[in-house]
Amino acid sequence: MNKKYLHNKKGSHVGVILSFVIFVTFLVFLYTTIEPAIKVQKEKDSLLDFVETEIINNVTRRVVTSFIEVYDTASSGCIKIEPVSGVDSSYVIVKNSTGKLLDSYGWDGSFVYASRGGDSLLKMFFLDKDKNTEPPEGECENLENLEEGIDYNITYTRTNQHIYESAIIHIIDQYNTGDVDSLKEYFNIPTGSEFGLAFKNYEGGGNSTNEANISSNVYSKEINIEYLDKHAEEKSGSLSVRVW
Repeated sequence: MNKKYLHNKKGSHVGVILSFVIFVTFLVFLYTTIEPAIKVQKEKDSLLDFVETEIINNVTRRVVTSFIEVYDTASSGCIKIEPVSGVDSSYVIVKNSTGKLLDSYGWDGSFVYASRGGDSLLKMFFLDKDKNTEPPEGECENLENLEEGIDYNITYTRTNQHIYESAIIHIIDQYNTGDVDSLKEYFNIPTGSEFGLAFKNYEGGGNSTNEANISSNVYSKEINIEYLDKHAEEKSGSLSVRVW
């Protein structure tokens, strides 16, 4: 009776050990199977974060905003003033106190001109050179040159960093016209990796890169952004970054 009991106990130990060995072997097999996939996912996640940072930095530009008070003694028609000190830009947008674009405005390289229309407070937005502004039609004739402190006063100036909608679209257009390799080199994307973008504006429309058929796994991230449109209006949208 006792011998039979001891024999069964020994057999049960062997079964437990065998089950443990099988379990450990399964874990080792499972790890060696999925470890390469985990490694690839970590590498792509790191690349995704890197590409996102590179692109956001590239499309974020300086915007200098100045508020100009024009005295009643100045002309109510077309005026010309010197830009804010330290501003070097090829593009300017001029609005009245309510944020409405003036009928005509521009930058001739040395002076800012605008069709004042009787407004006493003007807002001037000085933008980076590749900002694709589209001034309204119309020309200023018989410009009156105003002198600061006599005809007008700069009441407030601020400098901010904004994401430019036009800069995002420029990258997407460059990508879609076949200049992908130059973009990959510019953004330091390693050989063997690819990327894509999709931009959605505040109205739900937008632009995206046109990629060929993708046979590998795609890793993507969508972020909400605040951007500046072509009329220097702040809008909300989203930017999706993809890598594979």
